[in-house]
Amino acid sequence: MTESTKPRAKPKSTGVKVPTTLVAKMLEIQRVLEPMTKDSTNPHFKSSYFDINSLLSVIRPILNTFNILLYQPIMEIEGLSVLRTSFVDVESGESLVSDIRLPISDNPQKIGGAITYYRRYALQSMLGLEAQDDDGNTAVGGKPIQSIGKAPVSKAVVNNNSF
Repeated sequence: MTESTKPRAKPKSTGVKVPTTLVAKMLEIQRVLEPMTKDSTNPHFKSSYFDINSLLSVIRPILNTFNILLYQPIMEIEGLSVLRTSFVDVESGESLVSDIRLPISDNPQKIGGAITYYRRYALQSMLGLEAQDDDGNTAVGGKPIQSIGKAPVSKAVVNNNSF
C-alpha cells in the first residue's frame, strides 16, 4: 500500500462521523475522555496528582485515534526557556499550541520537576480534564511560592485560517 491509500484509524467509541477540523476533533476527544483519578501522592504536601506517564497512557491512544500528534518540546523564545505543548492534526496540518515560560534555576532537578509539572498541567488545561486543584502549597496551608521576576507567561494559539 502506498502512504496515501493506507487505512487510517477511525474513532470507535463515539459512534459519530469523524470530524475534519482540529477544533472539532478536540471537542470529540473531550467527549470521549472520562474523568481521571489522581493516581500519585506528593508526600511533602500530602496532595494527589496525575502522574505524567499515567496521563499520557490514557490520552495518547485517544489522540492517535483522531490522528492528533502531541509533542512537548523545550524551546527558546526571546532568550527564555519555554515548554511548548502542541496538538497537530496530521491530516490537515492545523495545530493548537500553548507556551509557558520555565522558571530560571541552575538546579537541574528543580527544572526537571518544573518541566514535568508544566507538561502535566498544560495537558490537563488544553484537554479540559476534570481535576480537583489540590496540588500545591496553598492547598495544605503552606506559604505561597514566591517568584522572582515576572510570572511564567502562557498563551495558546490555533494555527488555522478558518477558525
